Amino acid sequence: MHYDELLSRAIARASERGSIRQAALKIGITDVSLGQFIRWRETNKFPSDEVLKKIADLAGDDKIKSHFATMAAKIKEPDISKAYEELAS
Repeated sequence: MHYDELLSRAIARASERGSIRQAALKIGITDVSLGQFIRWRETNKFPSDEVLKKIADLAGDDKIKSHFATMAAKIKEPDISKAYEELAS
């Protein structure tokens, strides 16, 4: 699993139209915050562990694998990032 896939699934499951606003409401955060998490490459913003658990629940994904997918996106070292991605699979 990749971090981007996790967010996409959560947004898709939030509403029929895949609304960021609806997903944010269901997670309990602002749509601006969720937008920053989606644009993580530009913003370098990631959800807290508490919010990440809510995103994983909304996406229907495993919380631990979701955490590893997020860590893979955060880490700048390619070898470590790859190891986290493997743990997320």
